[in-house]
Amino acid sequence: MQMNSRAAAENAEKWGILGTWKPDCQAAASDRNLNYSYIVREDQLYLDRSTASRRDLHPIISATVTGDGALDLVIDFEEAGKYENTIVKGSDGRIRVMQNKNMTTDEYTVKDGMVVNGGPTLWAAHCR
Repeated sequence: MQMNSRAAAENAEKWGILGTWKPDCQAAASDRNLNYSYIVREDQLYLDRSTASRRDLHPIISATVTGDGALDLVIDFEEAGKYENTIVKGSDGRIRVMQNKNMTTDEYTVKDGMVVNGGPTLWAAHCR
């Protein structure tokens, strides 16, 4: 579903995802403790990911709240393609990625909260 960038930013703000999230706010950013920042610049919503050694910024094309309260994001990772990312919020306010799917190939990197060929996705706290 395509939406205007302001609507995506508004939906993200209402859902409460704006700001920086990571599994352990007290620990330094690393490959297992990434900073995931959801930011708005000039009405455009972005995902800003960073570790101690790398950083990338990607536009979020849409942000939709599902019937069960999850947040569905479509993120443009440029050459890697567009990905649908479904995020849930726990009763303690932490968030967790439950699905990450390439929209062109329908291949999942995360399905039902489990990383393909790996363990469960980590809960992330709102750090700032």
